Amino acid sequence: MLKPLFDDQNKIYELLSRFSSVYKQTPFALTNSDERISKIGTLYGEWLLLTEEVHKERLKVITAVRNLVELDALVPDHIIKNNGDTSVKIPAEEFDQKCVTARVLLKEGHPKEQEFEKKRTQISLEAFGEPDSYINVGQAEAPKEESKK
Repeated sequence: MLKPLFDDQNKIYELLSRFSSVYKQTPFALTNSDERISKIGTLYGEWLLLTEEVHKERLKVITAVRNLVELDALVPDHIIKNNGDTSVKIPAEEFDQKCVTARVLLKEGHPKEQEFEKKRTQISLEAFGEPDSYINVGQAEAPKEESKK
């Protein structure tokens, strides 16, 4: 169920790595005497670093959710595995470890993700402009009508 989220995160890391490689070959990444180009290069670099941080923190939250989902399944799985015998106890370590890990990852990851996202949003506006200037939000193209013969 959560595998697609982890797969998406892997795709994002791959894209960020490729973006970084392409960015490093542009005039923006090189020392430049043109102040505007230098400023754009700085913004792109900051955006890239913040994007990487956002996704690291999101991965923590996704991992926490995975642990919580596994905890939800722990009791039913245990009862099924033991043919309904409720006298067989679930090892405390198994339960405690998942709870503690989920709690720590959520407590740590979510606020940092929000902090990095807020900074990244401001840099995005400065570097790329308003989203509607480069994203076709809510403006799906109408399908072309076939010419009638």
